[in-house]
Amino acid sequence: MSTDVDYAMVNCDLLPSRSCKSRYPAQAARVRETISFASQHGGASLLDFLHAQQDRNSTELNYLNLVGSYPTAAGQLNLAMGRGVIQ
Repeated sequence: MSTDVDYAMVNCDLLPSRSCKSRYPAQAARVRETISFASQHGGASLLDFLHAQQDRNSTELNYLNLVGSYPTAAGQLNLAMGRGVIQ
């Protein structure tokens, strides 16, 4: 039973990280750049820019936490299996 849970954790940690890396940080950076441009040209407030920057930083941190959780999940699966299933 524990093996099923560990395998599911590895899948949850591995699969989303591939799409998250290519999609969410880039999207957050584009939003920040758009708000930056709008702020410089009077279309958005400084507060809007700071919120966009905070969202971008939060997205980057969440991605790094996702990447960092993979070795833990892989190690738990290897421990549950009693051998090195995932390197």
